[in-house]
Amino acid sequence: MIDFHNHVVHNIDDGAKDLQTSIEMIKKASSMGISSIVNTVHYNHPLMKYKFPDFNFIDNQIDEINSSLKDEKINMKIYSSAEVYFDSKILNFIDNKNIIIGQKYMLIEFDFNILPKNYEHILFELQLNGITPIIAHPERYRFVHNDYSIIKKWIDKDYKLQVNCGSLLKRFGNQSYYSATKILENGNAHLIGSDAHNNNRRNFCIKDAISLIKNNFNNGSDKVLIDNAYNLLKGEILNECPSLISKKPNILKKIKNWLIKQNYYKVL
Repeated sequence: MIDFHNHVVHNIDDGAKDLQTSIEMIKKASSMGISSIVNTVHYNHPLMKYKFPDFNFIDNQIDEINSSLKDEKINMKIYSSAEVYFDSKILNFIDNKNIIIGQKYMLIEFDFNILPKNYEHILFELQLNGITPIIAHPERYRFVHNDYSIIKKWIDKDYKLQVNCGSLLKRFGNQSYYSATKILENGNAHLIGSDAHNNNRRNFCIKDAISLIKNNFNNGSDKVLIDNAYNLLKGEILNECPSLISKKPNILKKIKNWLIKQNYYKVL
């Protein structure tokens, strides 16, 4: 199993603070059956004061982790990627192999409160360059809480959606939980990730989330989400989860059903 979207590599962003924290987090991931981790460092984020992470430094950090994992006899593959904060500069990142996942996907995070007015144009430019946007944790955005139609618009534009496991486990409040559940019920989820930041409250939790999805939805969504993580790394198509919401019949079908109930249909 692959955990996509986390901050397990130490001393880079607001994730793991030191090597020991990284190792403890990875031990937890391994105990859940995770064999590969995609670290997604915060990139272009204002809280990082616009300091762009050095991926050579990140690779060195990963080498340090791998050395410790070898001593601990833990078999884990760690991939280096990024969670890119949205602004007009993201078009400058399309040639950065450390940011583009599977040669065709970019994980993008919005401000939690405000949806930028120009985002559709910029993401369309991204798509014209062969890059498919993956929207990070859409269920946590306030503007989604206020207007769920945004999710449907994103799906129509072929954006992919990544839901946080913690949202499904009610760790980010009721609104995030309800939105995450609705996204899955409508078959609009493509990926899930722990978004792990530390070895306490925000640790790896994908096993619990997958179990919840399997038990509560019972429509194969758990398998789709697991398979999509592998497809992501290979640059293949990400499938939507099956919908639990039945499609509304069209107006002609509604009229026909009403006529049948009134015993009018036979004479027509």
